[in-house]
Amino acid sequence: MPILSKIKSYLPASSRSLHAMYYELGQMHGQMGQMWAEVGLTRIWVSELKEALAGLDSRLMLTFWEGYRREGESADAARERFFKTMGSARGGLRVFQLASAQLLGEFDAFCEKHGLTYSVVSGTILGTVRHEGFIPWDDDLDVGMPRQDIERAIKIVEDDPRYRITVRYDKAMLCKQVRFCYADETIPCFVDLFYYDLAKCHDAQTFEIRESAREELKARLESDESLSFWDEESNNFIEGDTSEGNAIARIFDDAVESLYDEGGPFTYDVEDAAGVILGIDNLDALVDHHDWYQVRREDILPLQKLPFEGHEVSAPKEAWKCAEVHYGDLYELPRDIGLHFAHFSHDLLRDENVAKELHEVADKEKPIH
Repeated sequence: MPILSKIKSYLPASSRSLHAMYYELGQMHGQMGQMWAEVGLTRIWVSELKEALAGLDSRLMLTFWEGYRREGESADAARERFFKTMGSARGGLRVFQLASAQLLGEFDAFCEKHGLTYSVVSGTILGTVRHEGFIPWDDDLDVGMPRQDIERAIKIVEDDPRYRITVRYDKAMLCKQVRFCYADETIPCFVDLFYYDLAKCHDAQTFEIRESAREELKARLESDESLSFWDEESNNFIEGDTSEGNAIARIFDDAVESLYDEGGPFTYDVEDAAGVILGIDNLDALVDHHDWYQVRREDILPLQKLPFEGHEVSAPKEAWKCAEVHYGDLYELPRDIGLHFAHFSHDLLRDENVAKELHEVADKEKPIH
């Protein structure tokens, strides 16, 4: 069917799922941009197409919300109701989510016991403020921690038989991946721990220093001859507790230490900090604005507890505001339903033994603080 005819076939909107219409048009938008670029049409044509579809996209959004809104209901109330009644994941993914939420609850208790600070970030903060739990199609948990607290947690967990913290280095992303997991390796749940640094200033200059340090780190990781064993094709992931991992760790450590040198932009004293900024150890975010990387101290502290799948988790004081910095309008119709990146093979959830383990974890009593 010609593309314009396909678009017209969706209009005017009927009761047969405006959500599906919006989603398919979003897919068509991306597919057409790629297809027309490949057959050699000029960038001007592609740009004009995207502009036209963006306008159509906005009209579809307005049409959807007008059709969804109840009589006498405000637009904001309708949007909130939509997400509150969206429903949860089903089947194996839902069991995995509930087991992962149990692990996050235990992680919260672990941090409270040992005086460690953390906050939900990324998709987990969005799920917390919008769904009070997982985004229905999400499959991972993200928390941010001050650098020194992650290092302390790694040491502490060595004496805790219930848990383990894994560290590995990713050649493709040139980053350090840290995960809090159950000691039982047959349970696939994990919490990603992201390094954050306390910054003395919250400004563009601090961000630029951070960016320069990140680029220098990546350049060294790419060029250092002592890391010739680290190959994206055959040896992409290197475990941190190996001699190869130690060699990579030294380069990461050198890069970080330079930022904490006397006169540097970072501090270990929260009283001297104006904000926090994403550590250079982490993978690069696919965003084009600086605010994703740095947050003002007054928007974070004091932390608060918010519900997450029946557990209580730590979140910034201005949790909704922090989530909006990352995602914009939190009540915009999601674009990643069915397209969300899988953080592990979901085939694993169909394994009977894994499913049994996950059910047992999900049914555990909530941790007592």
